[in-house]
Amino acid sequence: MGRKIKASAGNSLSVREAVALNHAYATILKAALEQRLGQIGGTVAMLGSVVEIAADAGYQGTIDQAGDILRREGGFIVEPDPSGRLTVRRADSR
Repeated sequence: MGRKIKASAGNSLSVREAVALNHAYATILKAALEQRLGQIGGTVAMLGSVVEIAADAGYQGTIDQAGDILRREGGFIVEPDPSGRLTVRRADSR
């Protein structure tokens, strides 16, 4: 049996399940970002708006977790705007 990771109180995931979930969430978040950028016609989106779209597709994490996932995926810059809210953009867009 594989190692277990605590997902929340009373629940645990195997490492394989955790990797699969992270990959699924990354895919959902990237698609949500593309959808949001298409809606606003810009290159930078509020991460909270992206997470709202992603939640409709099954994402169950927080805004901060979404930022961490996108940073680890590479190709994305997640940073606060002047008011402190997180924004996200593709690293190749300026």
